[in-house]
Amino acid sequence: MKPFSILFFVMLMGIAPGSRAGIGTPDLPSDTVHLKKLMKQMGDYNIFEIPGSLPHSTVQTERSEKMAKELSPYDLMKICMENSNPIVRLYAFMNLANRMDNIPIEIVQKFNNDSTLINFKNPRGEIKKVPLYQIANGFLK
Repeated sequence: MKPFSILFFVMLMGIAPGSRAGIGTPDLPSDTVHLKKLMKQMGDYNIFEIPGSLPHSTVQTERSEKMAKELSPYDLMKICMENSNPIVRLYAFMNLANRMDNIPIEIVQKFNNDSTLINFKNPRGEIKKVPLYQIANGFLK
């Protein structure tokens, strides 16, 4: 097993080095009410927009920026692997890719195998159904 794979599983188990107090499940920012509400709003909006690709900022891109600021890479990895909404998972993946050069292979494989059709707003403002993996692959370095 590769070092990143081992670290990833250790982090998901909640015994990562530097985890809060090392007892039980760490108190993660993603467990707070306002972040859960933010992720629900992202999913309910049901459109993926790449920040900076549209001529103006949108509510969804503002939500993505807030997610990026308030969540740690660990939180983003957890959302990538566990959240049921493909839009929320894709925003978490995009923000994770912006922060990390080496994303754990388990996460990359999960996104490479995800053919869920999502609503994607292109730079011209058109909304099209696109497989999630096509967008996710564009964030890999």
